[in-house]
Amino acid sequence: MKRFRLRVWLDDRPGALGAVASRIGSVKGDLVGIEILERGGGRVVDDLIVEIDSEALIDLMVREIMEVDGVDVEYVKPAGELEGEGALMSLRLAAQLASYRSLDEKAKALTEFLYFNMNATWATVVHLDNSEEIFALGNSPRTEWVVAFVLGSAYDEGVGSDQLLNAPKDLAWAFIDSGRRAFAIGRMDHPFRDSERQQILYLAKVLASQLRVEEIGR
Repeated sequence: MKRFRLRVWLDDRPGALGAVASRIGSVKGDLVGIEILERGGGRVVDDLIVEIDSEALIDLMVREIMEVDGVDVEYVKPAGELEGEGALMSLRLAAQLASYRSLDEKAKALTEFLYFNMNATWATVVHLDNSEEIFALGNSPRTEWVVAFVLGSAYDEGVGSDQLLNAPKDLAWAFIDSGRRAFAIGRMDHPFRDSERQQILYLAKVLASQLRVEEIGR
C-alpha cells in the first residue's frame, strides 16, 4: 500500500468528513490518520493520511473527494511511515534530542525533523547576538534578515514566550535558548496552520528545557 498525506478544506458541518472518507473508500483507499489543523469561519483544515494500492489512483481519488460539497484539496504528497502519528514522531524527536550533548547537535536534529516532516522550503537556526548561522537546510534567507525578522517580530508583537510564532503565513519561528538563539522555518507552496505552529513551539520548548536541565547539572 502507498501512503499519502492530503490536506483538505471542509465545511464545518456534521457528515462532511464522513462523506470524504466514503469517497476515499470508493477507490479502495483506506483513511488511516486524521489531524485537525485549523478551524474557524465555518471551515476546517484537516490533514488526512491515506493508504491506497496504486499511485495511479490518486487523481481519481482527488476527483472523487472534490465531488463532496464544500470540500477543496490543498495538496497531496507522499507520506512517511510515521506521518499521521504526530505524538509518536514528537516523542521520537524528544528522545533523539536527549541523546545529543551539544546545542549544535540538538539544533541540527530539530531543524532536520521539522524541515522534512513539514515539507518546508527552508529551515535555519541562528545566533541572535552575533547574527551567526548555526545550521540551515534549503534555500534559507540571509542570516542577517532572519535575525532582524525574529527580533523585530518579538518587539512589535510584544508577545510572551508562549506566543512566539507570530509571523506571516509562510513563516514560523521560536526562541530555543533563552532568547539567544532562534529557529525559523519557511514554506512557499502552502501556509503553516495553527497546529503546525503549536508543534514547532512545543518542540522548541522541549529543546530549551533540555538545555536548562543540562546547565543545572553542570
